[in-house]
Amino acid sequence: MTPIPREELAAWADGEVTGARGEEIAAAVLADPELQAEVSAHRALKARLSAHFAPLAEAPVPDRLRALLADETAEPAQVIDFATAREKRRQVPRWTWLAAPALAASLALA
Repeated sequence: MTPIPREELAAWADGEVTGARGEEIAAAVLADPELQAEVSAHRALKARLSAHFAPLAEAPVPDRLRALLADETAEPAQVIDFATAREKRRQVPRWTWLAAPALAASLALA
């Protein structure tokens, strides 16, 4: 039998693994007390977390968040093409041809 990764065992305990692999994991859990303990610990943790966060999950969405989602007057986000922006930075500005003579003149005057 192939070893069962912890993630897959947790998924099986949550009912997310079915079919042949689910049956294989079920048989392994029935045969191994350590796996049984791990599955029961996972299910107990899931129950505690569900009980703890149930009030938050059942609470209504605040009006200010609903307003943000329903706001159709907001402008869409500006999408930036990074390749184009990078290319613009690489381009030499047109005024740089004046920089060399200006630098030479300032050195000559100094």
